[in-house]
Amino acid sequence: MAAEATAQGSDPFAVMSDLVFSSPGTDVVDVDVTCREKPLLWELWWLLVIDPLEYVRGGQIDEQREHNLVERSRLRIAELFSRGLVLEMVWLIAHAKHHARQVNYLFEAAMFGSILDEGTLWHLELYRNQIVKVWILNPKSRGFRTSPALKLEASIDTSSPNPDAPPPLGVLNPNIVSSPRLERKLVRSTGQQPIGSRRRRAALQNSKNIPFEQLPYQCFQEARKLLLADREEKLKQIEEERRRIAKSQAIHAAQHGGEFVKNGRLISMQKYLEKLKILADINDPVIKKRFEDGEGDMNRPIYRFLADRQWRQQRRQILMQRINQMHIVPDVLPYLDLTAEVRLAFGRRNVQPGDFVDSLISETPPRLNVQVFDKGERYVSIVVVDPDVPNVETDGFDSRCHFLAVNIPISPTSTSVALSRLSEGTQVLRPWLPPHAQKGSPYHRMAIFIYEHGRKLRSKTMEGISKKARSGFRLRRFTPKSLFKPIGMHLFRTSWDDNMAGVMQRAGIEGANMEFRRKKPEKLPYKKKDGARYR
Repeated sequence: MAAEATAQGSDPFAVMSDLVFSSPGTDVVDVDVTCREKPLLWELWWLLVIDPLEYVRGGQIDEQREHNLVERSRLRIAELFSRGLVLEMVWLIAHAKHHARQVNYLFEAAMFGSILDEGTLWHLELYRNQIVKVWILNPKSRGFRTSPALKLEASIDTSSPNPDAPPPLGVLNPNIVSSPRLERKLVRSTGQQPIGSRRRRAALQNSKNIPFEQLPYQCFQEARKLLLADREEKLKQIEEERRRIAKSQAIHAAQHGGEFVKNGRLISMQKYLEKLKILADINDPVIKKRFEDGEGDMNRPIYRFLADRQWRQQRRQILMQRINQMHIVPDVLPYLDLTAEVRLAFGRRNVQPGDFVDSLISETPPRLNVQVFDKGERYVSIVVVDPDVPNVETDGFDSRCHFLAVNIPISPTSTSVALSRLSEGTQVLRPWLPPHAQKGSPYHRMAIFIYEHGRKLRSKTMEGISKKARSGFRLRRFTPKSLFKPIGMHLFRTSWDDNMAGVMQRAGIEGANMEFRRKKPEKLPYKKKDGARYR
């Protein structure tokens, strides 16, 4: 039936669409055969399906043409009704509706898919008995113009090279790598994560060099107009709030009801000002794109807000789950409210919270990445504690300090902290002690805590901290709560392995030849009962 309809001149694409989406090929095939026998039905089919589709493909709004289509369709329906072809007309309209739904799906796929594939979704149609490719959405043209063209409308620059073009053979580009195998290879070889979603990276492989904010889609550009208008309003509110803050700072504290009331009011106004800065950019698609591509400037409040929200949605929850599962709270600290993200890496190996790390890898100091989400520079202290040191005398466990450093400056843009590069004496109070565990002992939890202190510690305070011994180190007694505040945490685990004896020998740690064995429980006193009672 499909071959016969195609031979009679039916649209091959419509026939194939019916064979795929319809059941069983009863749309264009039957309509084409039936309508050619009755010219009025064929003309109605043309007015309901073919002519509107050609009008849509043209991409230009013509009110006169729309009016002519409606008027001619009304006249044909009235003429068919007067000739008694009611059933045929209803059958034809039902098929036209079905065909319109299929075409609507096609155009929806073209509209939403072309934002990523640059309009390369093509439609096959028969032209002079040859199948040719016709662009549904032409990137060089603007669809459905109801307003003058924008000055910023996209123009394809073929002279400049495409920064997202495929790299030379053998080189992996994090912007366009799309297969899981190549993604894993990229992470292993360079330690860099792929940028953006996998669908976006696959689409960028064949895309044109069009700036994101100049995509030639009218709906996108009209939406950006609304967002820009809203942003202008938020900027006016920001300027007004700044004037209010300056005016409030100039007023004497006595008029506010005291210095305490004045400071509280200023803090509240500053928080509202930061909120307005975030609301001004939260809906900007360019901001979201730059953030997803890893190009956000952490000096701006909007990027810090987006990074904090992304961290709290998954990675912070996983970390808190590991902390609760491994009883870091309350074994080490009674309470933790983490506000900074901490990432841990030994060389090129990134360690996830709670991972087992080989003793040969953890022999050297790790590298930390401490990301804070509020503005300004601050000083932090880093403490590495092992709360699982066996104590044979008490038949319990003690705590031991493996690393202690203070006065480490970090900020939203300065996040990397290499423990091996910190200065001795002025920052490092306890150098790195390789994690170790004797044979037979349970695994040891190595907890890394980041403490924030408002100002740089004085030498007197550092001397008091440095006097604390490694063995029996209690983090709860480390510093007064008013001076130090825990903001970040990471943990990994270590246990006895084949390289542990060598690591302990090189570090001068005793106990490599010691093995812990569990005591067998003593049997309860047993009294043999009289067997006569069981007879």
